[in-house]
Amino acid sequence: CAVLSSMGGNAFENTKRLSEEEYRTVCARISDILKTENVSFEFPVEIEDKAELSASLGCEEPYGDVDVLVGLEGQEEAPTVVKIVLEKLGGETQNVVQHDTTYSFLTRERYQVDFKFCPQENLQFLLAFKSNNDFGGLVGHLLSSLAIRWNEMGLLLKVKVFNVPEIGTVKKEIVLTKDSEEVCNFLGLPKFCLDGKTSMSSKQIFQIVTASHIFDSELYDEAFKKRHKVEKRPLGREFFRLLENYCDKLGAKSYKQENIFNKFRKNGISFAEYYSEICEHFKKVEELMKIYEDCEKQKDTVEQHKSKFSFDILLKSYPEMNKELAGNILRRLKHELNVQDSDGYAKWVTETDLMQILEKVERIKGEIGKIH
Repeated sequence: CAVLSSMGGNAFENTKRLSEEEYRTVCARISDILKTENVSFEFPVEIEDKAELSASLGCEEPYGDVDVLVGLEGQEEAPTVVKIVLEKLGGETQNVVQHDTTYSFLTRERYQVDFKFCPQENLQFLLAFKSNNDFGGLVGHLLSSLAIRWNEMGLLLKVKVFNVPEIGTVKKEIVLTKDSEEVCNFLGLPKFCLDGKTSMSSKQIFQIVTASHIFDSELYDEAFKKRHKVEKRPLGREFFRLLENYCDKLGAKSYKQENIFNKFRKNGISFAEYYSEICEHFKKVEELMKIYEDCEKQKDTVEQHKSKFSFDILLKSYPEMNKELAGNILRRLKHELNVQDSDGYAKWVTETDLMQILEKVERIKGEIGKIH
C-alpha cells in the first residue's frame, strides 16, 4: 500500500503505517510531552470509516502518519518544541524536514509525525478545517471558484481590483470570520462539521458537501482527481465513487443551487457587487472600501505625476528621441532612484522640481550615448 499524503506529505521513504492502537499510543505519548511543556495542541479528528476505506485500498493499517496541530504565541519556538518531542520519542533529531510551518520527523519505529504550527489564536479554526481528513480540501476546492479560501486565519475573501494605473490588478484579502459557526451558516454546512470534535463518515461528508450552498458537481472533474491523486486517498476515492453514482441519477444535468455563488460562477454578477454583498453579510464593508480608496489614491497619484513627467512628456521634450531610448532612460532613472515600487517613483516625481528631473534625464541620456 502506498503511503498516503497528508499535512507533511511523503517527507521520508520507507515509513511504517500505524494501526489504530499504534496511532493512539503515539498520540498519547505526544500529548504527555506537550502537556508537560505547557504547549497548546490538538489532533485533527479522523473520519469515522477510515479503517474500512483504507482497507479498500489494500492498507491493513489505516494511518499513514500522525498529525499534530500546535498553537504558539511566537513561531520562533517551533524548532525547540519539535526537538523536545523528538528526543523524548526517541527519533533522530538531525532528520527533521521543514516545509513552511510544518515540521516532519520519524520516530524510532519509523512512524512519520507532522507538526503544524500556527499562532495561538488560530488553533481552533485550524483544527476545524483540518479535521475529517480531506473534508477541508473538498470544500476548499468549491471555494476556490468563488474568490474565497480558508486557512488557519479563517474564511478569506480574495478581492481583485483591475486596471489600477502602473500596477495592473491589485490583489488583497479580507478575513471575513474565523468563527466556525458563522462559516457554516454562510456556506450551508451543519455546525457540527467544523466543531473540531465530530467524526463524520464518508457518506455523511458527501451528503453535507452536496447539500451545501456552494456545491457544483461539475467542479469535481478529472483534472481535480488527477491533481489531488484522489485514487490514493481513502476519503477522496470514496467521495468520487458516491459522486459518480449521484451524477448517474441526475443524467446529463449537473447539480448546483441557484444563489449568489453560482450566479458569480456564471458571471451573472459583477465582482464589485459580489464583494459588496459578501462584505455586507460579514460587516466588512469598511475594509472593502479601504481597498477601493487606496486604488483611487494610486490612480490620482499616477495621474498627478504623469501630468508632470512621463514617457510621453519625455518624447515631447526631446522630439529627436526615439521610443527605445526614452524607455531606457526611464528604466535607468528608476534604477538609480532605487525605488521599490511604482508608488515610490510616483512620489519622487511629484515631490521633485521638474528642472532637477530633466537634469537627471540629460545626464543619463549623455551616459547612454557614450556607451553606444
